[in-house]
Amino acid sequence: MWKLRILYIVLFIVTALYSCSENDPLRTGLEGKPIPNFSILLKDSSTFVNTAELATKKPFVLLYFSSHCPHCKDQIQDIVDNISSLHNIEFLFVTKDSKQKIEEIYNKYNLAQYKNITLGNDTGYSIAQYYGAFSVPYLAIYNKDMRLMHAYLGKMSTSQIRNVTESN
Repeated sequence: MWKLRILYIVLFIVTALYSCSENDPLRTGLEGKPIPNFSILLKDSSTFVNTAELATKKPFVLLYFSSHCPHCKDQIQDIVDNISSLHNIEFLFVTKDSKQKIEEIYNKYNLAQYKNITLGNDTGYSIAQYYGAFSVPYLAIYNKDMRLMHAYLGKMSTSQIRNVTESN
């Protein structure tokens, strides 16, 4: 019985250490490719923006999330809390959630005050299909030339996001 408890404790410690470590990038086969033209429905439910319109010669992070996911909420909160150190990065937060859920996220995190964050809906489910994003949060990080540097599954620290965007 005590051996089983020790095994559980060891497994818990290993899991805790792994979950606190920084994510390794996924191998998508899309690295180096330009961002595709995705049309994203903005929160007003009548305006579409194309990813090509968001190109600003700054690093670009696409965050695919769900409002039901606690890790996604933590990711959004972490970005918002550290936005001053991420001011040179453009963010596109995208979800498949309803207009009501998008409005809740927009208001909860007061996204209106951040000029470098755009929030919208992937109405065609094209982003998840393109990246093979089977889970959230999913981050695709592009360089200033809008070419994919790395994709990540799971929450990333803002320092890791900053390090990846500055490495190019």
